[in-house]
Amino acid sequence: MSLLRRFMPRCLISCDHPTMTYSRGVTAMSLLRRFMPRCLISCDHPTMAYSKLFNSPDANVVFRSCDGVLFRIHRANLQTNTRGLPPPEISTRGEVVRLTESSLIFRYFSSRRHPTTSREAVPLPEPSATLELLFQYIYPRRHPALDEIVFPDLAALAEAAEKYQVFSAMNICRIRMRDVLPNHAPEVLAYAVRHDYPFLVHKAALLTFDVPLADVAARLPAHVVPSWIKYIEAYTKVLHDAITYFEREHSNSAQVSRCSFWKAERPAIAQHFGRSLQSLRRLDAIFAQGTGTKLSGCCQAAKASWRREIEAAMAEIPAFWDFYVTHPDLSLA
Repeated sequence: MSLLRRFMPRCLISCDHPTMTYSRGVTAMSLLRRFMPRCLISCDHPTMAYSKLFNSPDANVVFRSCDGVLFRIHRANLQTNTRGLPPPEISTRGEVVRLTESSLIFRYFSSRRHPTTSREAVPLPEPSATLELLFQYIYPRRHPALDEIVFPDLAALAEAAEKYQVFSAMNICRIRMRDVLPNHAPEVLAYAVRHDYPFLVHKAALLTFDVPLADVAARLPAHVVPSWIKYIEAYTKVLHDAITYFEREHSNSAQVSRCSFWKAERPAIAQHFGRSLQSLRRLDAIFAQGTGTKLSGCCQAAKASWRREIEAAMAEIPAFWDFYVTHPDLSLA
């Protein structure tokens, strides 16, 4: 019954039963058989078209995209190439949906004599362009090349692959999402967090330092946001300490006083940090800066010590993946 309530509001909204009561012995399967054909008819897209790639007459299930394209698919390919769990909620963000025979919805359609008509299509919320790519990964053929795919299409395919557990597509999408970095770092970070890719989480997180906090937080799952704020605060403190370090002075044994060379050298370096957290990833370039004059031994030692302190402070900050996995209390802070 819970599956019926979950599934029907998403795409079978037009059922004409504002209030329904059920007698004992009524099962979710019987309700599906009774009401779904009527509801699915009213969901039909005004113009139906079949996919040119997936229109085999011997296919035994048909899916309908949100833009009205029908895909005739062989159940055997779904069984051997996809696996998932029933969705915990209607939202497709992080959702896993079973397309295999054990699914309640799938069993209903496969029990029909001819489950390949537009009126009996299983409606999916993805557009046809995404499904056209996705279904190619469940057949023994050369898979689509994703080298030139634009990022919005790649992101949509990656989410669909994870949602329906199409493993061959999941792997190549993860690789391609990694390859688009440093571009689209917030989107890649959110994808990696949702689908548990620790290496990609770490790599993308370091590339989002200069993205407004609100923009990153809007893409992350809500339970991760408090940890993200703490993570950024940790690096912000490192940057603050790095900039204020130049206020320190040291003595020059030859001058028997505070080193006059360091007074000019330290602000020449510090100005290149600016207010950007990303500057913490450019220490080689920053510490190559200076007045251009030959430094005495004491200034060279101070410069090396300055950099070591920055690197040591950053080394103590956990990777973002570890930050929220090993610090669950942060979500309650």
